[in-house]
Formats: sequence, structure tokens, C-alpha cells
Amino acid sequence: MTSNQQDNFDTSSIFDTGNDPFSTTEYSNEQSGNESPTLDFGHLDRINPLTIAPALGVYAPGYGNSPEYLFAEDYTDYRKKSWGEQLMYWTGVSYLSGAVTGGSYGCIEGLRTSSGKSWKLRVNAILNASGRRGAALANACGILALMFSGFESIYDHYLGDDTVYNYALAGISAGLVYKSTAGLKPASIYSASLGLAGVLGIYAARQGMYGRRLQTLV
Repeated sequence: MTSNQQDNFDTSSIFDTGNDPFSTTEYSNEQSGNESPTLDFGHLDRINPLTIAPALGVYAPGYGNSPEYLFAEDYTDYRKKSWGEQLMYWTGVSYLSGAVTGGSYGCIEGLRTSSGKSWKLRVNAILNASGRRGAALANACGILALMFSGFESIYDHYLGDDTVYNYALAGISAGLVYKSTAGLKPASIYSASLGLAGVLGIYAARQGMYGRRLQTLV
């Protein structure tokens, strides 16, 4: 290639970035000789920091705010709570969930049973029903979560690996103990229900079947 061919060589097809908002470099097509290309720093505000995360400490959407690991067992060790942390976490979450759910149901029940009465009587009926339903369901959920977490920690300690059998056995055991005085049929129903909840709920979530965000939560 001659000197004239080098001077007339069009570099636009190589360095043309079109409408790329992340490009900060613009090359002149009218360069001559050995003149170096010029850098345009006037569009640095168009750089999206999420494209170079986490180098700047920014986490892109969809990647979560948790560290990344090469091996699954490293992430499991990081995510796994101790038996005390798990006991308090699940008991508290279940108690609050039961209180909110039961209180909401009690509010609807109070509105329905006090229809046609004065506003003062309706408020009183709503408060009574919400307190009764909310307290009952919160206590039940808290006790079941306490039993489930305890049994799951015991099975995990003695059976070893974090397998699906641990969650199934924990749910069955919690249901049997909770309804042991109510007869065989209620105990069987609670055992089957808690076993399915442990397998399809907690175990599946911890395995990432419902997304990474829920996996880091449980």
C-alpha cells in the first residue's frame, strides 16, 4: 500500500459506533499523515455505570446484591443460616405473616357480620375479629415454624447433606407433634401439608427454582 493510499484510507467503517451511547471515542475521517486520532470527552455522561459493574461497586439489575461464587457449595455455605438464626428468622417471619393474614381476614369478617349497624359498633366488631383471628393464626404459624426449623436443623445435622428428605421429614415431624393430641386424621393432614410446604416451598426456593432473589432471601 502506497503513502497516498494510506492517507485516503477510510476508517469510518471500523470505528463507526452509530448510536452506541457507551462510546466515548470519535475518530476524524480527515486525518492526514501520522496525526493521531482525537478523543472526545464531551459525552462521558452517556456511559452507563451498570455496564462495568461491579468494578465501580454498582450491581446491575438481575444479578442481585450478593457476591458471586464459582462453585455451588461455596454459595450454599455462604447462604446457609445457623440453626439459631434459622429458628429466629422463620419464627419471626411466620408469626408476622400469620398476624397480617389473620388480621386481614378478621377485618373482612368484622365488616360482614356488622353490616347495617352503627359505625361505632362496626369498628368494635372489626377490632375484635381482627385481634382474635390475627392472634390465633400468628401463634399457630409461629409454633409451626419453630418446630419445622428445629426438626430441619436436627435432620440436617444427623443426616448430613442439605437434601429434599430433610425438609420433608421436618414438615412431617412438625405436623405430627403439633396435632398429636387431636387424633390421627388431623395429624396426618398437617404432616402432609407441612411436608409439601417444606419441599415445594423452602427447599425449592433454596435451590433457586423460583429465582435468585428469593433464593438469597430464604
